[in-house]
Amino acid sequence: MLVKLSEKEISNCKQAATLRWQLARASGVANQRRDKSRNDNDLDLLGIKAEVCVAKIFEIDHNPFQLGIDSGKDLWLGDYFNRRKGYLLPNRKTAI
Repeated sequence: MLVKLSEKEISNCKQAATLRWQLARASGVANQRRDKSRNDNDLDLLGIKAEVCVAKIFEIDHNPFQLGIDSGKDLWLGDYFNRRKGYLLPNRKTAI
């Protein structure tokens, strides 16, 4: 399934990613980085784009600007959560 993000959604993702990695690093939370070729902002942007895509698919009310370090449970639908992971494909598209 392909999910296209609007320019506004992409802009919000970029802004939220910058805020998220700055807050996490200032709080002493280490990034769970596996890909050493990308920086913290790139990785948080990838993750937020994945969150927004999953939220769109399942019509979940999701706010990427919600502050605080999460417990690893990224998206909630009622009492169920999804711990999504995003991957960057060779064509620079995000996969979930």
